Amino acid sequence: MGLLNQLLSCRQFDDLQGDLLDPLSNMLLSMSAALIQLTRSSAVGEDLPTHVVKRSLHVGPLTRAIKSYADGDFRLDPIFDLEANRVHRFSMRKSRANSGDTFQRFLQRHDIYETIGVTLPVQTMFGTEIFALSFQRGCHAGRFGARDFNLVQGLLPALETTLRNFVQRETIDLFRQLTTPIFESLSCAFVVLDDRLRVRYASVQDADALMDTGPRPTWMHVREGDAAQQARWLADQNALTITRSNGERLHVLWKKPSGHSAPRVPQLRFRLTEREMDVVRMIAEGHDNSTAAHRLGISLRTVENHLRSVFAKVEVRSRTQMLAKLFNLS
Repeated sequence: MGLLNQLLSCRQFDDLQGDLLDPLSNMLLSMSAALIQLTRSSAVGEDLPTHVVKRSLHVGPLTRAIKSYADGDFRLDPIFDLEANRVHRFSMRKSRANSGDTFQRFLQRHDIYETIGVTLPVQTMFGTEIFALSFQRGCHAGRFGARDFNLVQGLLPALETTLRNFVQRETIDLFRQLTTPIFESLSCAFVVLDDRLRVRYASVQDADALMDTGPRPTWMHVREGDAAQQARWLADQNALTITRSNGERLHVLWKKPSGHSAPRVPQLRFRLTEREMDVVRMIAEGHDNSTAAHRLGISLRTVENHLRSVFAKVEVRSRTQMLAKLFNLS
C-alpha cells in the first residue's frame, strides 16, 4: 500500500524516478529500470507519423543501454507489437524465436539476461502518448518469477491513472498556450464542452455566467434537456466540434465577455491572480488604495503589495500606464 500511495501522490513525471522506479526495482531485484514516454511525430517528407522519445527516466547502471534505447533502439523492441497494459517477458536465451534477431542482439550487447516490460497508451486530444516501463536483470540474477509479474501488473491501474493525469495537465497547458493568444486578439473568451454540455475547459473561471449570456433557451436549461435538444443548441451556437482520437467529441464556443468578465483576457495574458484583478478593478473605478482595501476587506499594505506585483507583471510604473496597457487590449 505504501508504494501504491506514493504512486498516486506523484505530481510530476520526474517524481516517478524516486517514487516508482527506485523502490520497485529493489523489490524486483532488477539491476535497472526505465520509464520512457513516446509521442507521435510527423517529420517532413514522411508519409506516416512515427513515434519519438519525449522524455525518459531510469535507475541502475545501464545508462548506455537506456540512452541507446531512447535514441532509436526502442524500434527494435517487440513489446510495441504486443498487447498493451500487460506485462511481457523477453530473455536473452529464449527470445530469438519470438523477439527477432535485432532485439536479441540488443540484449546481448548490453549484457541483459532478461527484461520484463509493459506499454501503457494514454489518449489525448492531440493523439496517443505511449509509456514503456521495463525492468532488467543481468546474467547472474536469474529469471523474473510469477511474484514479480503480479507485483508489476497489480500497480498498472494506479500507474495508468497517474500518467493520464500528467498528460491531461500538459495537454490543457498546451491547449491554453495555443489558443489564448488567438482569443486575446479577438477579445473573446472560450469554453470547451462535451456532448452533455459539461464544461471541460474554460479560459475564464466563471464559465457558468459566461455561457448564460447567450440567447434563449439558456445553456443551463438545455443541459437538463435531451440529447437532441442539446445537439440543436450546439448547432445554433456555431460551435467548433473536435473529434478526439478515442471518438470523444468536444465543442469549442467563444463569446464576448461582459461586465466584470471583460478584464479576464488581459488577466490571462499577464498571469494576474483573481485578487490582483480585484484590486485593478477598484483602481479602474477610480478608488484610492484605502477605499479599495476597505471594499475588498483586506489591509492597505496588501493592496499596495498587489499593485506592486501587477506593475511588475505588466511592466509599468504607474496606475495610468497599468490601466492603459490592460484595458486597451480588450
